[in-house]
Amino acid sequence: MLQLTGVSYRYAGYKTEVLHDIDLRFEDGEIVGLVGPNEAGKSTLCLVASGLAPASIGGSLRGELTIDGESTAGWSTPQLAERFKGNGWISNTIGNPLDTTIALQHLIFEGTLDKFPGLKVLAAHGGGYLPSYKARGDFACFVSPQNCNPNIVLKKKPSEYVNQLHFDAMVFTGEGLRHLVSQVGASQLMLGTDHPIPWETAPVDHVMGAPISDEEKAAILGENAAKLFGIKVAG
Repeated sequence: MLQLTGVSYRYAGYKTEVLHDIDLRFEDGEIVGLVGPNEAGKSTLCLVASGLAPASIGGSLRGELTIDGESTAGWSTPQLAERFKGNGWISNTIGNPLDTTIALQHLIFEGTLDKFPGLKVLAAHGGGYLPSYKARGDFACFVSPQNCNPNIVLKKKPSEYVNQLHFDAMVFTGEGLRHLVSQVGASQLMLGTDHPIPWETAPVDHVMGAPISDEEKAAILGENAAKLFGIKVAG
């Protein structure tokens, strides 16, 4: 059960709250749709309810968010919360890409991508640490079979699933983007901004300045997204 009690949220750098005194309760298995005009706070409410705001993106939260009666205050890869303490906002700079890495690895190793071959996954943070370290997973169940479920038999190498996932291109440097392209292919990448949080203030320039081909730049800047979301682009 997920419950929001008196929840108000304000983005970092903003004077006014986007959410104000929200009280909501969602039971296990309940499906809820949010409807409202643009800028009504629908996406922000989802960020708060999922624990991403303010733990991952900053800002100011009042009120309480609980899951099964337990407060989520301070959550960000909870088991590592103590090690994330200190200077440098490590819970975000390391914790968020790590969260993404863990989530994708679970999708792979639990067989989810085999069960749902048509599932389209678009991962933030350039896929975290997974694209650069994907080959290590190929050896996991050989080196330590006791830590693998014998009832889950993947249809291909764990690393091969990475190339069917999609990722944002927000990796901050041209060389970082070139490396990501080399690991997963330009066809799997899309423009990332994290707006309104100013992680990347010139996302198009970031792609255009990377040492990749013009065809790869065009794909990342729009062609891949149009294909993934079924958007027809005028010729």
